[in-house]
Amino acid sequence: MRLILNRVLRLRRCNRGSTAVEFALVGMLLIGGSLIVIDGGRALWMYHRLSDAIERAGRNSLLHPMTDNQISLEIERQFPELGTDTPLAERPKVEITSDPDFRTVKVSLSLKTVVPISTAGTLDLSLRRRFPKAPPPTS
Repeated sequence: MRLILNRVLRLRRCNRGSTAVEFALVGMLLIGGSLIVIDGGRALWMYHRLSDAIERAGRNSLLHPMTDNQISLEIERQFPELGTDTPLAERPKVEITSDPDFRTVKVSLSLKTVVPISTAGTLDLSLRRRFPKAPPPTS
C-alpha cells in the first residue's frame, strides 16, 4: 500500500510533459480560432463582391437598357470561378422583380465554411438592391 502511495505522490510532483499538454490544448484553440477568422474574412470578401456585382449590373443597365436576363447574366459573369465543381461556394442565385420605374435585384449565395459553424456547414449570404430603370430612348 505504501508503494502505491509513494508512486502517486511522485507523479503529482512530476512536471515532465506538462508543457506539451498545455501546448496541445492551447494549440487547438488557436488553430480553430484562426480558421474561424479566415472564414469570416472570406464571407466579408464574398459579400463585398456580391454588392459590387449588383452595383455594376445596375450601372450598366442604366447606361445600356438591359432585360432582366441580361442583368442576371451580368451578375453571374462576375463569378467565373464558382462552378459546379467548386467546393467552397455555389453559383449566386439572382432574382429580379420589376415595377414601372425600378428594379429590385436579390442575389443569394451559399458559402461553404471550413469550420462547420452550423449543422448545414454553409453560410448563406443575401443582398438586395433597388435601382431605377433606364429611361426609354428618345428619337
